[in-house]
Amino acid sequence: MKKEDARDYSKLKNALLRKYELTAKGFRKKFYVARREKEETASQFVTRIEGYLDRWIKLAGIDKTFEGLKDLVVREQFLAVCDDRLTTYLRERDPKCASDLVQICI
Repeated sequence: MKKEDARDYSKLKNALLRKYELTAKGFRKKFYVARREKEETASQFVTRIEGYLDRWIKLAGIDKTFEGLKDLVVREQFLAVCDDRLTTYLRERDPKCASDLVQICI
């Protein structure tokens, strides 16, 4: 990071959030790869993955409604079954809803 950028709070903050995966992408990843730890109770594990999901939803700017969550799940499933190059292409364009995915693919 450039010295001038390191003095800009918002640029520094965004760089640190990306570095430590404290972004929508990072919390999505944490949600999907989470496994119950050896000493973790079922209740603690559920609370932890609920926290990952809540942060993912908040950082992704998703409405906490049935429709908002449905759209998120549909987008994720669509991206999961696409070939890797198409998935990368689509994620770079940051579609906000499933209909945006469709428009980008046309």
